[in-house]
Amino acid sequence: MKLSHIILTGALLITFYTAQSQTEPEVKKEEKPATETKVTYEELKELYMKRENSESYKLSKKLMTAFYKKMNYREKDRSALITPDSMLVWIKANLEKTYFASYEEATEEFDEMMAAGVKSVEENKDFYTAMRNANREDARRVLMEGINPYSEY
Repeated sequence: MKLSHIILTGALLITFYTAQSQTEPEVKKEEKPATETKVTYEELKELYMKRENSESYKLSKKLMTAFYKKMNYREKDRSALITPDSMLVWIKANLEKTYFASYEEATEEFDEMMAAGVKSVEENKDFYTAMRNANREDARRVLMEGINPYSEY
């Protein structure tokens, strides 16, 4: 469960940054403000909980968990999980190792999972923006506490 949570959060962050880079105009480094607004740990945690409780995130997480279970990826080398394309390439080459009835079923479920992920990212944009603006320690702490809320980090 912890690994899937980390993978899901990572995948959604990648989706957010990819979508944002495709929609934002190119800004030269010297045009960026010298100081960006930093988000406090408490604000970040609040946005994290808002994301966790959103229906779009719950659906995205559910679809991603189901997809990874059907993918049945048992390799030690995680390179096939790095990009969406690499996952589909692996599934096509290893269909007999998966629980998908066909490659078409895998691509349909993949597309549904990705669409849900994009919707979740759009609806929880404040969290992903805050993650980008937070200091690394606060961001790590919020994510780790989300994985194991009973531990201190």
